[in-house]
Amino acid sequence: GFDEAALRQALGKLTEHHDALRMVFSKTKQGYKAWNRGIQEGELYHLDVLDFRDLTDEAMLSAAIEAKSSEIQSSIQLQEGPLLKAGLFHCADGDHLLMAIHHLVVDGVSWRILFEDLATAYEQAVHQEVLQLPDKTDSFRSWAGQLSSYANSPAMESEHAYWEQWNTAAWADQVRLPEDQAQAEPFTLADTDTVVVQLTEEE
Repeated sequence: GFDEAALRQALGKLTEHHDALRMVFSKTKQGYKAWNRGIQEGELYHLDVLDFRDLTDEAMLSAAIEAKSSEIQSSIQLQEGPLLKAGLFHCADGDHLLMAIHHLVVDGVSWRILFEDLATAYEQAVHQEVLQLPDKTDSFRSWAGQLSSYANSPAMESEHAYWEQWNTAAWADQVRLPEDQAQAEPFTLADTDTVVVQLTEEE
């Protein structure tokens, strides 16, 4: 099982340490603008704790966890944050932890680092030690500045014509996929569903 107080401390440390987890995105006339919030600016993370220990029917338990997990994931708001939401599910077979982070601020490599840091911070919190994570490499601000400088460098300018030509050619023969219904608004995670099919070996 998880110690809830220690878990909250660890999640707090994680969002303090990893700048990108505190980001929010606001829509402007030019597109979206990112803002990296300070540790005192709003909720750093959100944790829902649910007790499902009375649910002994496996199908009902699975459905309840899946429904709550979907609710947690679809409740992430880019404009308001936090972009890290978690669910701690107490079940008869033990505790289960869901961590949902918006894909704008996490990738496969990041997940491995975050899990390692969460485990470290959690162990320290359980043993009532000072929470200490490895030193940061670069801040998000530093990385973004270096990326911008590189994108505007002479080395990249020399490749501009090539990529423009490639982009024009790639989209010249674009054929739109057919749609059953036209959508005025783009789809969101809340609009999705899961469909499971199985093909035979011949298919």
